Amino acid sequence: MFTQKKSPYILLLITLMLALFALNGCSSDDDPSTPAGGNNAPVFSVGLDEQIDLPAAMESSNDPQADMVVGFMAQVNGLAAMNSLMAIPPGAV
Repeated sequence: MFTQKKSPYILLLITLMLALFALNGCSSDDDPSTPAGGNNAPVFSVGLDEQIDLPAAMESSNDPQADMVVGFMAQVNGLAAMNSLMAIPPGAV
């Protein structure tokens, strides 16, 4: 695979590549940049107490696609309820 003549050159090439990666990875700026969003809290489209209601005909349908939509909307309503657990309390600093 490697011959005796090529071995020092391959080691030198690997060493140079590692040195370039190390120099490229180091940053001269010690101050981390602030994110562009600022300190604004994220806004969710489904509120803390808002539930998405489906028509009763869709919930009692035998159509497999309607059942799939009802299942997905149940998950969305569950995530909206979990949103209140992760919300920042008012007055928090």
